[in-house]
Amino acid sequence: MSPSSPARHPLSPGRRILCLVLAALLWTLLACYPNPLVLLRNAARLSHLPVDPRLAKRMGWQVPDNPDDLPDFVNGLLLPASDWQVYRVPWYLATPFEAAQLGAGDDEDRALILASLLQERGIPFQVRLSPRGLWVQYAGRAYPREAAKGEAWLSWEGGRTRLLRPRRMPWGRIAASLRLRLWDSAPPVRRAAWACGLLWVALGLLMVGRARPRGAHVSDWRTPWRPFLLRALSFSALTALAVTLAAVAYPSARRWTYVEMKEALGYAAVLGGFLAWLSVLRFRTAVSLSPDGSEITIESALGPLRRSRRLRAGEISHLLLEASPGGLRPWTLFAVTGNGRRVLLLRERAELSARAALRTLGARLGAPIVVRSDGVEIRTPPEHI
Repeated sequence: MSPSSPARHPLSPGRRILCLVLAALLWTLLACYPNPLVLLRNAARLSHLPVDPRLAKRMGWQVPDNPDDLPDFVNGLLLPASDWQVYRVPWYLATPFEAAQLGAGDDEDRALILASLLQERGIPFQVRLSPRGLWVQYAGRAYPREAAKGEAWLSWEGGRTRLLRPRRMPWGRIAASLRLRLWDSAPPVRRAAWACGLLWVALGLLMVGRARPRGAHVSDWRTPWRPFLLRALSFSALTALAVTLAAVAYPSARRWTYVEMKEALGYAAVLGGFLAWLSVLRFRTAVSLSPDGSEITIESALGPLRRSRRLRAGEISHLLLEASPGGLRPWTLFAVTGNGRRVLLLRERAELSARAALRTLGARLGAPIVVRSDGVEIRTPPEHI
């Protein structure tokens, strides 16, 4: 009898929760920012605010002379639109020239355009940032008017950046603002991808990191990479076809844009790979014999799903080996009972290991062996395997 295979230690509940949180955060980042460089660009612009005093000349605007008329002038420059709609990300700190060229943006874009006009005229101002947005303070007023005063934690004045200590933090309003920015304004494709991704993360952590079943013989089958790749491509193609059909039959008068279709097909490829991974998961099995050889114990595991069963030697009519000459499928060992029911014992990667395990089990149980290959069955005693 071969020695017991060492069991891997399962992840502790604390580590599993930590891995789940980190994986969920990583997927949230990728769902919101498929190109993480955009987020790094935002961080760089926060350290050096992109205020452009030459904006009015570059755009050829006729700017009012009265500073009190500047907010109304700025309001008429951009169509109201969220960063999701314009830049396909939840938060993007655009340059004033970029926002002016696109002709659409949110309050942050208007605030930076106003700051550029004020700097051109030499009017002192401050730009402040809070979790709920960015605004400009000048001449005793704030723009926009609903600025989150007292909540600022960053301030720019005269080209210098300062950290501030917020005097108040209304967590309810902050949570509502973040929900509006991250979820309510997000395209349906991104919301579906994010929700599905969290489900994939949870399933993945449940399926991996568990201890292997213990026994004298443990399955060592692993799926080769080529069939896995072909299966992933097939699932991705089918998922992309389903997404395309869903876009054609979208229950609304508005059709999906090219960008939405491209995003949906990209996430369909990710979903196809995940489905392919699930499709190649196999129960890990371990087989042990009682000292007198009268009983066989079979332990099966698929992630958190576990099962242990016992089979008496008298119930077994013969052992069955399903061969895999091409090596794309496992060499599978079954115990066949008197009524013809097959019980999975082991899945082996190589022919030699499959025959060695079968020879040992057959000799201890005193059961004949049947080898099935290409539809042909050969019956043989254990010593001839």
